[in-house]
Amino acid sequence: MKTTSMKLFFLAMASALGLASTAATAGPLVTDWQYTVNARFDTSSPTFSSSGGSQYVSSDMISWGAANANPAPVNTGNSDTSRSGITITNTPATGSVVTNGAAGAVNTYTHYNNAISGTFGTLQTATVNSTLTLTSISPVTGVSYGPVTVSYAINFLETPNTTPCVAASPTPCNDIFVIEGLLNNAFTVDGNTYYASFFESSNALTPLPNAVCEAASAADNCLGFTTVEGQANAFTFNLLITSAPVTVNVPEPSSLALLGLGLAAVAASRRRGQKQA
Repeated sequence: MKTTSMKLFFLAMASALGLASTAATAGPLVTDWQYTVNARFDTSSPTFSSSGGSQYVSSDMISWGAANANPAPVNTGNSDTSRSGITITNTPATGSVVTNGAAGAVNTYTHYNNAISGTFGTLQTATVNSTLTLTSISPVTGVSYGPVTVSYAINFLETPNTTPCVAASPTPCNDIFVIEGLLNNAFTVDGNTYYASFFESSNALTPLPNAVCEAASAADNCLGFTTVEGQANAFTFNLLITSAPVTVNVPEPSSLALLGLGLAAVAASRRRGQKQA
């Protein structure tokens, strides 16, 4: 593969961020929500490094590589006939989530990291519109928020398959994802402010070495993950609703296995506080 860089921007689409109460005092805190998260590629947005080979864009898949009859990503074992790509599945995702409680699984993004010819044009930029709708189910029912699209960004670096690799890799060379803007998307319902946060569910998200961040055109101490060459690397994101901003400190040494635990601890602490009150 030749080196390219990509940013997937999850852009805000809604004209309003929340529903404000006209009452002088806030209503009861919504404890339980039904959610829908619908993530789609903006089919007008992708750009590619060149027109070599074939590029394909739909609302749930972007792929690039050999000009095969089937545009889906495929690893044939031959870089001249393989295709790489990114897909969105489990969309729209629906479920329930508790304020200051456990997160709910939403959409899955899969990067098919296949070796392709350096003559093929590769993805550089794209836009994803990820729309969130919430409806209260306790203690009041039927209060809605949204639809509104939450904004976060992914930097993606498609690395060359030659050593030395910028990121630690079992085989040359892992591609790089850096994620920004996942946490604390504020909204107001009935006078109460809530925060919607998204994070990767398997704890694959880790603080990356500064050299890896810089290779992906990101700032030092960035958070992200790398994807193994020749594999389908799937990452499911979770939705968390809290009544106060979530704070995640970069752990030392670099292990964001603490991320999910940290968010759970924050939620548990707030739930205890509510009960004591």
